[in-house]
Amino acid sequence: RNRNWRISCLMNRIAVWMALCGATVLSLNGQSPQIDSLNPTSQLGGQNFTLQVIGQRFCLGAQVRFNNQTVPTSVVSSTQLNAQISGAITEGLFGDVPVQVQHGVNVSSCSNPGTTSNIVNFRVGPPTLTFITNSLPDATLNTNYGQFIQVSGGVTPYAYSVTAGSLPQGVTLNSQTGLL
Repeated sequence: RNRNWRISCLMNRIAVWMALCGATVLSLNGQSPQIDSLNPTSQLGGQNFTLQVIGQRFCLGAQVRFNNQTVPTSVVSSTQLNAQISGAITEGLFGDVPVQVQHGVNVSSCSNPGTTSNIVNFRVGPPTLTFITNSLPDATLNTNYGQFIQVSGGVTPYAYSVTAGSLPQGVTLNSQTGLL
C-alpha cells in the first residue's frame, strides 16, 4: 500500500513538472479516447488526404482506424490526431456510378489496450447535389421563356431530365445546360 502511494505521488509530481514546463500531458489513467469531430467530414473516393481527428484523451501511440483499417497516425496533442488516408481505401465508386459510402472512424486507446473511442461516420463519395433554383417565374403565353435550372455539388457534367410529370406544351429542357 505504501509503495502504491509512492508511485502515485511520483506520477503526480511528473505531471505537475510537465505542466509547468509546457509539456503536453498524455497520461490518461485508463480512460477511453473520445472523438468530437472530423475535418473534413467527407471526401471524394480515390483521393489521398489528411483527416484531422479532434477529441479528448488521445495519447502517444494512438492509432486512427478508418473503415476497420489502421492508418498512419500522428499525435498532435491529447485533443488532435492527424491520419493519412489512402485513396485506395476511400474508393466510392460502384462501376461507373458514383455512390456515397459511410465509413466508420475510431481511435485505439493507448492507456487501456483493447478499447477504442466512439465511432464517427465519414462520408466518401461525390458532394451532395443541391438545387439552387427553388422556384421559377411565371411564363407569359406566346412569349419566349428562358430560365436555367441551377444546381451545385454532385458530379459534373450535369445531365438534366424530367423524371416525373411533364413540361407544359411548347416548353423544352436542354439536357446539358438546364435551360427551360
